[in-house]
Parts: sequence; structure tokens; C-alpha cells
Amino acid sequence: MNRYIVKQISMSEEPVDYVVDGVIRPSCEADLPNLFGWDGAIARSKKWEAKMNLMHCDDETMFKGAYLALYNDKYEVEALNLDHVFQITNLWDCPDQVHTFEVGHSTSVGDLIEDTQTGAIYLVAGFGFKQVVAPRESVQFTVEA
Repeated sequence: MNRYIVKQISMSEEPVDYVVDGVIRPSCEADLPNLFGWDGAIARSKKWEAKMNLMHCDDETMFKGAYLALYNDKYEVEALNLDHVFQITNLWDCPDQVHTFEVGHSTSVGDLIEDTQTGAIYLVAGFGFKQVVAPRESVQFTVEA
């Protein structure tokens, strides 16, 4: 078993005033698609831009390093592999294998999974996983006598 960290983008629930049809409407980042449609949400929020780009692509080259800062650690999962992480965080049938950092949703397309042993980070794609951050190089220490 290995440990994996599931990372998800959290939309802010902090109230912000948005102008819609000349009227100031208090809302939050999570409500942007309802106020302005998907294109409007993407234009007004880096988080929505990242989420929509990554949910609708099947190409790891769409992933930008700057997107990493938009993700929060949601779960630490003890699992055999990436497929097992996906299964556990969708069926929720192994609660003892999941530690929750903060409430999230079932793992889905556009989320990230980090292999804590290697440091590699994978994008959950429409089918399978795409590596977006390479594994750390293993460091070999030598002791001189």
C-alpha cells in the first residue's frame, strides 16, 4: 500500500459583489456559472478557468504549473495504485483508508492525485490518468569513512 494525496480546486464561498446587468449582486466564486454562464465564470476566475480547461481536455499539456497553487489537499488515501484511489474516493467503502484534510467531492476529472512516495502528480483524465509533475529524483547518500 502507498499513500496518495487527492487535490481539488475549491471555489471560494466568500461573498463578493458582482455587477450583473448594471445591478450589484452579492455572490461568491462558486456561483459564477449561474450568474454569468461558463464563459463568464472562466473570464472572471482563474480557478474556473483551470477547472474547465482540465475537465474538458484529455491532454496533459493543457496543465499549467501555475494551476498547482489553485488546488487544496483534500484527502490522504492508502491505496494500491491510482485506480484504487479513484475507486476508494468514489465508492467510499474503505473509510479507514481515507484521512480527510478538508471536505471535498468524489474524485473526478480535473482533480490531481499525488503519489507521496515518488512526488509524481497525476491529472484525473476522462479515461485514466495523465502525469503532470514528474517524480522526484531519488537522492543517494554515501557515507565516507
